[in-house]
Amino acid sequence: MVLGAYYVQGGSLVHLGEVLAASLPVALLITAILYINEFPDYEADKQVDKVTVVVLLGREKAIMLYYVLMVLTYLSVIILALFTAAPYFVLAALATIPLSFKAVQAAKGNFNNPAALLPVSASTVGVHLITGLLLAGGYLAATVSKIYFG
Repeated sequence: MVLGAYYVQGGSLVHLGEVLAASLPVALLITAILYINEFPDYEADKQVDKVTVVVLLGREKAIMLYYVLMVLTYLSVIILALFTAAPYFVLAALATIPLSFKAVQAAKGNFNNPAALLPVSASTVGVHLITGLLLAGGYLAATVSKIYFG
């Protein structure tokens, strides 16, 4: 979707690598949202032999993947800023780390309690929204900075 939107607006795929790199933090967070929402369905999925990652690994092991997704999100932001043409303003997205940490801590203690995971799910959605806005704001700030300050 990101490449399609970029192509429609820009008319080419010249900056393919940077476009993909810029979409990675948001993609990882969407994956985390979808993934954490599998946990409440664990028992029902298991009873009907529906094979999901959570059923396959069991909740205790599967929750580690949620942590990994959250950590990879922020590593991808850092890599984006350090190793692509992305402006350093995108590092503002790291401001959501405390929100992610809170969600991870809640998930750690409640992966066996579907009702208690609902706030984790909501927090992950919030982290996704705010991180995406901060990334977009970082690109916007860089553009405005170039216009006014050369």
